[in-house]
Amino acid sequence: RQSPLGGVADLITFAYVFALVRLFFALSGIDSGSSFASIGASRELTLGVLVEPTMILSLVVVALVSGSTNLGSISASIAGGYLQAPMAIMLAMAAFAFTVFIEMGKLPFDMAEAEQELQEGPLTEYSGAGLALLKLSIGLKQLVVVQLFLVIFLPFGKAANWSLPALIGAALILACKLLVAFLLAGIIENAMARTQFVRTHKLTRYGLGLALLALLAYLVGI
Repeated sequence: RQSPLGGVADLITFAYVFALVRLFFALSGIDSGSSFASIGASRELTLGVLVEPTMILSLVVVALVSGSTNLGSISASIAGGYLQAPMAIMLAMAAFAFTVFIEMGKLPFDMAEAEQELQEGPLTEYSGAGLALLKLSIGLKQLVVVQLFLVIFLPFGKAANWSLPALIGAALILACKLLVAFLLAGIIENAMARTQFVRTHKLTRYGLGLALLALLAYLVGI
């Protein structure tokens, strides 16, 4: 059940790696020299400023509950944590799920028919193999951030040992959890309407409010 890379599996490190990915993604748009790509890059960085405080604060709450910032330790203790501080963890889970939804590029924060305007705006001047590589990296980032949510807040179905049957069973359970997560994200997205980007801060403040409530719930012990 313990991660073989436990020494480097730090929660805060993972969060800032995501921020670094966003920075280089925006720089790739600015480097193209296109004014449209630069607008997309500025929107990407603005979205990061709005989202990352919520993500970090929700992760801090679960780290406080488990007493560690190590992903393996958090995953191993979070089930008991639901009994110790259920309200704090549930609110933190809702806040982190909100940020995951945004990182997945769903409505109203992105739109497939207008992707060059919004989160994928930095890709305006890319084509061919370079565009394919960047598209692949975006998809991989979505997969990783959803898996991070599942590992932290829904840590069931892990392999009890390193035997082949246990690993296969854990892989199947993970695939089912990912399928359900992406299905729910798709359902929620199709129930949304597109909104103006300048109103994004009015939406992201709800996620930050949930994270603040999670911290308050932890401080009062509920």
